[in-house]
Amino acid sequence: MKKMLCMLALVAGGTATANPTFLATQGSTLIRYNQGNATVDSFALSAPIVSLTTNPSGQILASSSNEFDPAEFFRLDDPNGTPSLSYLGNSVGDNMFTSLTYVGNQLYGFYDGSQQLWSIDDTTYQGTLLGYIGVNNVTFGGSAYDEATDTFYALGYNLFTLEASVYRIENYSTTPSGVLIGNTGILADGMSLEFYDGVLYAAIQNRTSGAFELGSIDTTTGAFSLIQTLASSFSPSGDPTSLAIIPAPGTGLLIAAGGLLATRRRRG
Repeated sequence: MKKMLCMLALVAGGTATANPTFLATQGSTLIRYNQGNATVDSFALSAPIVSLTTNPSGQILASSSNEFDPAEFFRLDDPNGTPSLSYLGNSVGDNMFTSLTYVGNQLYGFYDGSQQLWSIDDTTYQGTLLGYIGVNNVTFGGSAYDEATDTFYALGYNLFTLEASVYRIENYSTTPSGVLIGNTGILADGMSLEFYDGVLYAAIQNRTSGAFELGSIDTTTGAFSLIQTLASSFSPSGDPTSLAIIPAPGTGLLIAAGGLLATRRRRG
């Protein structure tokens, strides 16, 4: 038991200072930010990407922006090395999803930056309209899910004021509706969300600063706090954006070790 506790302490110590890696896209450019060593790297992809998400198997799923054609779905390979896209298939119809989010094994997405929330079959890429969020004059470009609290988040901006705000989506799997959490405090263009390790993150094209920025979102007020400038500029036309997170090394080992210790205790 002492050896096991010692191993847990070492693992915990290693992960306490470890940080995740963020992957964000603007059009066909992928930007990788390693929070641990504060490096920002840029890569060219073979297609413009509007959304990234991680599936239950740990693979990063990407979808493209084909405005009047079926959207293409890809797997993002070698995210820690030289990232590239492997084609998986086309969406059914001319469906373009500007956000992708898994809730368990079910994939969801907003249709083309609208208020339409869809469920998506991630084997056939057939989409099913669930409903309209019902928030006036807002277009949604980001979504994320917190399993611990069963909260589905969405990020959108007002078509007239350009103010970006955070919403909680109730009844997301049946009759979705939006409840305002709060304003981010910035004017935005492209935007995306991801929830990781108790924190809601956003990659936003900030119209005020003119930069593509990564930050955290206060889930009680909606306020945006800058973490890192990913790019000093963005397309005036608002290239679509996306965000995914690669867990810090050792996180899985700590979870596994904790589970083993609990098993040993139960057996004892």
